[in-house]
Amino acid sequence: MSFVVSSLVDYIDQSSTDLLLPAVAQGVTATKVTIQPGIKSSAALQLFDSTVVFQDDDCAFNASGATTFTQRNITVTDIKIQESLCPKDLEAKWTQLLLSSGSDYTEADIPAQYVAIKMERLQNALEVADWQGNIAVGVGNNSFYDGFLKVIDDSGAAVDGNPGAITVATGITNANALDIFQGVYESIPEALLNEDDLIAWCGWDTYRKLIVNITDNNFFHYVSDDAARTGEMVLPGSNMKICATVGLTGTDRIIAARASNMFIGMDAMSDSDGLEMWYSQDDRVVRSSSSFKRGTNYAYPAEVTEFSLV
Repeated sequence: MSFVVSSLVDYIDQSSTDLLLPAVAQGVTATKVTIQPGIKSSAALQLFDSTVVFQDDDCAFNASGATTFTQRNITVTDIKIQESLCPKDLEAKWTQLLLSSGSDYTEADIPAQYVAIKMERLQNALEVADWQGNIAVGVGNNSFYDGFLKVIDDSGAAVDGNPGAITVATGITNANALDIFQGVYESIPEALLNEDDLIAWCGWDTYRKLIVNITDNNFFHYVSDDAARTGEMVLPGSNMKICATVGLTGTDRIIAARASNMFIGMDAMSDSDGLEMWYSQDDRVVRSSSSFKRGTNYAYPAEVTEFSLV
């Protein structure tokens, strides 16, 4: 005689309540550029400039030059994220282990990791939208406000950062990435070269090709494990910082500008940092909500150097 277990399914231990979260690329742009808070709809960036005109030195006073006030507006869009969760949906699966005793539930029955992954996903979505947002043709989360790429393309004032005329057919590769960034650096207006906050932004795909290219050229002292981990390095032989962002991944674009020339507009600084949760007795569900405002702009588009494949 022997045990007959053929009618049983193989056992899988599902008793663990440790919820494992996926890796999510975090936002970095908003931590470096200028944040313009307190905007309910639109606000002006106040620009100020003055020219100098040389004259022959004599006894006369001849006024010359001009001091100019101009403006560029930054407009924000109202955005919200909301979700409704029914704890009873968890009763029929192993997820019942997450629920408290009894049939009445509250927001306390929603795993704490819910807020963590929700906020990580939000920051990731904002990072992409800050760069790729396009009200006219954007899709999904990228359709609510214009990001930095759309703003600079609409301005038509950026400096061409592709002096080598690298084509789409050639693309950015492990063999030419360093030359491309050197071309961007060489195209930057001279007035910006001594600025401490000069940053060339690129996607992580482009950044990794640059690391490989630099390493293959035996510039080992310029690339380290830390640079690969943090997504930041300085272009060899320059003071131009290079920052990788998920917001530019897949675009084959490089944007070089002063961080102080780039603005993200919002209302309250903490708007997109929190998630409200409550139990709705009417529907017996747990609801979550976050509302915020967002928009981008440059103060001086002509100071931006942009690389695009031709």
